[in-house]
Amino acid sequence: MTSYGSFLAWRGSGSDLNIQVADGVLRKRYLLSQDHPGRTRGVPMLDDRENRAWRNVAMMLHLVETMLEQQVQRDAGVSHAHYKILVLLSESPDRTVQLKELAQVLQFSISRVSHAVTRLESLGLVVRSPVPQVGKAFQATLTKAGLDLLRRVSPIQAEVIQRLVFGPLTDAQVDKLDRIAVAIVKELSQS
Repeated sequence: MTSYGSFLAWRGSGSDLNIQVADGVLRKRYLLSQDHPGRTRGVPMLDDRENRAWRNVAMMLHLVETMLEQQVQRDAGVSHAHYKILVLLSESPDRTVQLKELAQVLQFSISRVSHAVTRLESLGLVVRSPVPQVGKAFQATLTKAGLDLLRRVSPIQAEVIQRLVFGPLTDAQVDKLDRIAVAIVKELSQS
């Protein structure tokens, strides 16, 4: 991916896809032919409208996640996935959540959550402890240092999100985006 101010160019494998963003306008050129090996006969494909919308959503999600990853790494010194764990802990009673629950909410494996908590523990941002009267289950608790980090970094992240995600949208578009996201999340959570 190459970025030149307001210009962004991205090329897929070979010459299959060429995306350019210039002055906020997404321009795409798809070079897939009907005979391309990536197409399977008899399998429904996205129509042009769906394909255009999906490609825009996929690129938006990728760019937003990349931007948040860079911002959190720079300002907090942790990955965005680890930052999400800190946020969930901060919003929970006693700032404590079982590792199993963190895995379910974030759609992470227990192993991934355990490794993340180990890393956050090494930074003094969380502590891990056994869940009382549950046996081998563990929970993570946000420490004062973790809460201080969130208090310092959250306003920076909010400003970045406001400027880059919501800044270009009208109030009506933000409301529509919210409704769309809720519908998709609802469908995904039922899958």
